[in-house]
Amino acid sequence: MGLTEYWKIIRRWWWLPVLGALLFATAGYTVSARQKPQYLASARLLVNQVQNPGPSSYNDLLTSEKLATTYTQLLQSPSLLDDTIAQVGLPITAETLQKRTSVSVVRATQLIELTVWDYDPGRAAATANGLARLFVKRAQDLQMNNTQGILQQVDHDLDTTQGQITDTSSRLNQIRANLDATGATTLEIQRLQQLLSQYDQDLRDIRTRSADDSSRLNTLKSTPDPDGTAQPEIQRLQTELAQYDQQMNDIRAHYTDTSSQLDKLRATPIAGSVAQGDAQHLQDQLTQYQTKYSHLLDTRQTIVIAQAQGAAAVTVTDPARIPSVPIAPTPRRNALLGGAIGLLLLAGLALLLDFRDDRIHDPAEAAQTFGVPLLGILGVSRGARPLLLTDTEMPNIEPFREALRHVRATMDAGLAAGAVIAISSARPGEGKSVVAANLALLEAQGGKRVLLIDADVRAPHVHKLLGMRNNQGLSAYLARTQHGNQPKFQEGPLGITVLTAGWALTHLPDLLGSARMVNMISDLRDQFDIILLDTAPVLSAADTLALQQAIDGTVLVMDARRTGTRMLERTIATLNGVYGKTLGIVLTKDRKRAGVYGSRAYRMIAEDERADDALTRTDLAESGNTGPVSLSA
Repeated sequence: MGLTEYWKIIRRWWWLPVLGALLFATAGYTVSARQKPQYLASARLLVNQVQNPGPSSYNDLLTSEKLATTYTQLLQSPSLLDDTIAQVGLPITAETLQKRTSVSVVRATQLIELTVWDYDPGRAAATANGLARLFVKRAQDLQMNNTQGILQQVDHDLDTTQGQITDTSSRLNQIRANLDATGATTLEIQRLQQLLSQYDQDLRDIRTRSADDSSRLNTLKSTPDPDGTAQPEIQRLQTELAQYDQQMNDIRAHYTDTSSQLDKLRATPIAGSVAQGDAQHLQDQLTQYQTKYSHLLDTRQTIVIAQAQGAAAVTVTDPARIPSVPIAPTPRRNALLGGAIGLLLLAGLALLLDFRDDRIHDPAEAAQTFGVPLLGILGVSRGARPLLLTDTEMPNIEPFREALRHVRATMDAGLAAGAVIAISSARPGEGKSVVAANLALLEAQGGKRVLLIDADVRAPHVHKLLGMRNNQGLSAYLARTQHGNQPKFQEGPLGITVLTAGWALTHLPDLLGSARMVNMISDLRDQFDIILLDTAPVLSAADTLALQQAIDGTVLVMDARRTGTRMLERTIATLNGVYGKTLGIVLTKDRKRAGVYGSRAYRMIAEDERADDALTRTDLAESGNTGPVSLSA
């Protein structure tokens, strides 16, 4: 389709998308306005997992990002949601809270965005903060549990190694005391051994105090401290732990130096080869135990540092605030969205309806398309009965008369005297009988001799429109049931001559194309200026096609509200298929482009009406022909 066709569609259906936009916009605004407002509260968490003491490396950052992705799943675990519901006192289930919660990682950062919506703004903020705090505590507990078991094993190994060192030193001292009980070397060795023992004791004391302070520090860090009262104690403990580490380093340095001096003294030859061999063996063992003890101390210090760092692996950087503006509903936005949807849907519906609607919207264009002239356009009747030109009291009779005059003038152009015109339609109920009757009356008003024949023998209407009897007529003449060879004519309004359809005989439609019918019309041409035949619908019966050889052409009456272009095309093609001639189109029941017109629905005549209108054959034999003309067979 081109722009012209689209513009025509818009002109015909513009009201439908506009109506759809208004309805959908109103519905969207109304529904949104009646919904409860929803509030959104957001909290942010920082994931900072450092694996080794010292500055953070690129691998540490990657590890933190992976942990952040993992934590987004853990934040929506059912057990954590249940704990949050219990702590905040929410009147919902974990499944509902999960639907109201959204967790995402801020791109290219170690931040987790936690959002919760609720119908109550305060409850939304409390839920977000409660969920964040519980998750931080759970993450810290997990980190502590991972290292606590290892720390306990290291402490156990330290105690065991310390016992081994003490036992070996005691045995070694006893042997050496026996070897050099009175010498200066022995005294110095004893002094040095006492120093080593003192160092060991000092290390145990400092380790005990360090363990107590570390435990106290972890407890303070894992306990929520909204007002910050625990920060001075945390700083003090951290300072003491650093001091303990420095003291242990100093003691280990003294211990190493003293041990070296002791080894030199012990290297001095003493009496007794067996005792000296035992002393050397014990010295080797003592050295191994001391080395192991030193490694265990380093390992414990690393674990303590990891625990302190793990306690701060997840922190709440931005607690949720109570929102003041709801995020939903948004009546204006929903109204605009609904209006856009309604506009698009109804625009599509308009296109669909226009595609399926092939009614004649532009009569002149349709007539030009099919090469058939448009004779005129008649409107819709306001009354309950069909209009006739003789009904001068009917409303809007004059506009109807003028429209009919246009039809007559266009139809009569180029017609010779005695022309025979069939008035037909595509299907029943389009007003052909009313058009035929009124054209006959209008031609009579113009001073012509007019003959109106009701050739619609299946469902005749002319006698009803003109108020005549249907006892004898075309059927009686064609079936040769009346006396003589003359049709039974009647005089109608304004002096027109009428030949009604007569009885509804079963085989009568087969006689419309007979030689008797052709001869009758041929003989009547000389007696009338124009002969009009009201014939059956073209697509409903073949009666009109059978008459084409006896007439000069056919006028098609089309209902503007029912008949489409495809049906019009089929009707014209049907007439042309039997070498018929379509003189023009009369458009009826048009509400926009013409005057007033109407007709009752086309239907088969009822059996009781046939009985009322038909006379018995005896009555027909006794009745005379009152028609104004006669016709010889």
